[in-house]
Amino acid sequence: MFKISAITKSILVIFLMVLTAACSSTSTVIPKHELEALRPDSEFKIVLWTDHKDNKFKVGEDIYLNFIANRNCYLTLIDIGSDGRVKILLPNQYQKDNLAKAGYVYRIPSQSAKFTFKANEPPGEEIIKAIATLEDVSLYDQKDVRGGGPFQEFVYGADTVERGIDVKLKPVDAKRWTDNQMTIKIVK
Repeated sequence: MFKISAITKSILVIFLMVLTAACSSTSTVIPKHELEALRPDSEFKIVLWTDHKDNKFKVGEDIYLNFIANRNCYLTLIDIGSDGRVKILLPNQYQKDNLAKAGYVYRIPSQSAKFTFKANEPPGEEIIKAIATLEDVSLYDQKDVRGGGPFQEFVYGADTVERGIDVKLKPVDAKRWTDNQMTIKIVK
């Protein structure tokens, strides 16, 4: 038996993720910049992308998020809006199950979903943050969010939310979670 270096493992994992995406039932291309953004210190990876190569959406346009992970995981998607509000996109009122199977390309919302993501006013940049854990870890307390529609919204701003999530992830082994993010530009 021979040893495989961490870099070789990472390259192999990314290759397998791209191959799996290419062989899925929908034609999917994972943008190169998304592959380069992955955490190099973790063998656990998640790739996040939209159907628009430039991630630019007009106000009112539907937004579809896609992702693939190389391990079974629990995914939380957070939207830091151009208006400063922070919403939890997944899990949500209609899609409470956030377990993702390794190697599958997911599209959120799916074609059968009872909700949509719309590019809303004001124009500007939004950050979509994906946090994946191997165990079902609660990343926030219910007292920190409020309902209203299909998506819960944090009562705090982005900096406070990120610090709170960091606290929740602190006891989790660094090899048992990963994250990735992307910027979406909303234009008129």
